[in-house]
Amino acid sequence: MTTSSTNQQKEIPPKDDWTKPEKWIWEQICKGEIADFNIKYKNEPDPRKEEEWTEERLIGPKFLETILFEDTYCNILHRNGVSISGAWIKEKLNLSRASINTELQLIKSRFESYVDLTLLNCSNTISFEGSAFTNSLIFSYAKIESYLNLIGVKVSGELDMNTLSVGSSLFMREGSEFNDIMLRSAKVGGHLDLSKAKVTGTLDLDSITIDSGLVMRDKAEFKDIILIGAKIQKYVDMSESKVTGTLNMDSVSVGSSLFMHTQAEFNNVYLSSAKIDGQIDMSGVKITGTLNMNSSSIGSHLFMRKNSIFNEINLISADIKGQIDMTEAKVSGRLDMNSLSVGSSLFMHDAEFNDLFLRNAKINGQLDLSKAKISGQLDMGSISVGNILFMDDGAKFNDVILRNAKINEMLDMSTSTVSGTLSMESLELNSHLFLRNSAEFNNISMLGVKIGGQLDMTEAKFNGEVYIESSLIEKNVFLRAEKYEDKFSFILSNINGSVYISDAEISQLDFGGTNIRGELHIGSAGKKIKWKPDSFMNLRNTEVGAIMDAGEDSWPAELNLDGFTYSRLGGLFGQDLPLSKQIAERDSKWFVAWMAKDKSYSPQPYHQLAGILNKMGYPDKANAVLYAAKNREKDDAKQSKLWLRWFGLSMLKWTIGYGFGGRYFRSLIWVLCLTILGVFVLNTIEVISVSNIWDKIGFSIDMLLPIISLDERYKLDFSGWQLYYFYFHKLMGFLLGSFVLAGLSGITKR
Repeated sequence: MTTSSTNQQKEIPPKDDWTKPEKWIWEQICKGEIADFNIKYKNEPDPRKEEEWTEERLIGPKFLETILFEDTYCNILHRNGVSISGAWIKEKLNLSRASINTELQLIKSRFESYVDLTLLNCSNTISFEGSAFTNSLIFSYAKIESYLNLIGVKVSGELDMNTLSVGSSLFMREGSEFNDIMLRSAKVGGHLDLSKAKVTGTLDLDSITIDSGLVMRDKAEFKDIILIGAKIQKYVDMSESKVTGTLNMDSVSVGSSLFMHTQAEFNNVYLSSAKIDGQIDMSGVKITGTLNMNSSSIGSHLFMRKNSIFNEINLISADIKGQIDMTEAKVSGRLDMNSLSVGSSLFMHDAEFNDLFLRNAKINGQLDLSKAKISGQLDMGSISVGNILFMDDGAKFNDVILRNAKINEMLDMSTSTVSGTLSMESLELNSHLFLRNSAEFNNISMLGVKIGGQLDMTEAKFNGEVYIESSLIEKNVFLRAEKYEDKFSFILSNINGSVYISDAEISQLDFGGTNIRGELHIGSAGKKIKWKPDSFMNLRNTEVGAIMDAGEDSWPAELNLDGFTYSRLGGLFGQDLPLSKQIAERDSKWFVAWMAKDKSYSPQPYHQLAGILNKMGYPDKANAVLYAAKNREKDDAKQSKLWLRWFGLSMLKWTIGYGFGGRYFRSLIWVLCLTILGVFVLNTIEVISVSNIWDKIGFSIDMLLPIISLDERYKLDFSGWQLYYFYFHKLMGFLLGSFVLAGLSGITKR
């Protein structure tokens, strides 16, 4: 300012009707100094306590209107503007529709009536820092081209700032206290800072536009906050804040990150259809109500870790471009992530949940539930996981649903516990499924499962039924569990590797209709299966490449071998057993006893075993097995009361041993016995032309074997009972010859 201007200021005296405090203020303004009553009177009363204020600080609104709007005074104001500290204004201050071209500071002051700044236009800064308003403060439709300072302010009435426009920042921090704040459709060119503020009513920021950040941190306290449709160009920081009511940020747009971490506390939080271009950090937060992020979009990560506490969370159809980290989080209510999309991984390690829903969710990275605890239902039906699904490291679950799930890598449930049902129907795994290492399960259902690697149940414990049907396992299956308490079914499936069963306590094992391209290992050296009493194994229509076991007592009490086929006895690389104990080297009695474990007779298992023994160079053992099969057939005919069949089989047994091996020589015993009997009968005839013993033997043989015709002297003529005996003699010879011919042709072996 020029010297002439300064002189002009000095020449304009205060008005006569101004009070002494007002005149003193004008003197200070003319000097370009702050009119600070606190310095003048050497004490600083609290603007929030009426009893501390005296008349010597009292100024009127008319005085302010005069120096701000009358040309005589406003035209000569110092470049520092109007700066008043510690003033007391009791009457209504109305600056509505006015224009102020200078800086206005009314700081550390007390306003006891209505302050109206509606449609105010200020080309500079306005500051009410440290002041107290016992009534309402109105800024609606006002335009402030610089910043607005409400730091440390207390407004007991309503703070109406709807459609306010602030060219720079709006400061409402550092212990500011408000009742209701209305900032609907407001525009803030810089930051909106409510750090350490306290708002006991509603903070309405509906459709606000903030060109920089929204700061509400450092133990700021709020009741209800409305940020519906708000646009924040940079970040929102609510770290360490507390919202006791509802925080509604539906459809909010944040250009950078949203921070709600470090012991921040909220009740209900709504972020439905919100768009956050950066990350959301809720680490260490506590949300006692509902967190609704339905259909929200997050451009980076979502952190809800480090002992974060939630009640209910809704992330249905949310799109998270980065990762979600809920490590060590706790959700006491429902966590709904149905149709969630995560661009990276979802970490829920060492977290606690009640009900967790991930139906139709898509996780492009890994899903980590290791060491997690889920007391309710875990529903991951039709989930897609681009990497590994971890549910190991002592994780505990109740009911788990993985129907139609697709896991691009392996599923690891080692050392986990599932106390309810594990449903994995139509699960697709490109790698391994681990249910091992002291893992404990109840009921498991695996219908139509596809596993690209191996299935490993080593040292696990199964307290309920394990049901696997119509599944495909590309590699080996390890059933080396600690215990299978109930039935284990692995039916109508295809296993392109081998199956290893050992060191397990088993009651019922069902492989009906399953195709095992590799080897079926029933126990291993030193690790036999611990079959329970009355144990049962079903191998009906099962097909395997080879059979191996851990010794003669490796098998259960009862088997179903009907339709069971295999290519060899003993594995491709042999067995870790002494040669004498390997399957093919065992005595034929063991094979017969093995077949007898099938209580329901069928010829197929016997013929299958005999065929393999023949191929391996053990024809005697093969014949022993086939002979045992015919004995079972005979006994079965007797039990079924098919007496004619039973008689025929009995005759074949005792005459030619069904035609197997050296048992044909039984027919010679019959020939010898019948020949001797014939000689005895001849000796009972008194008149006979044959008296020589050798001729009698020849006659007996000639009558016994119709295919043999001896000398004519053996054509004897006699009558009596002897004649009828030799009719029987001839019949027996015919039958005996027929049996021998049938045995030689193989008919009796069928």
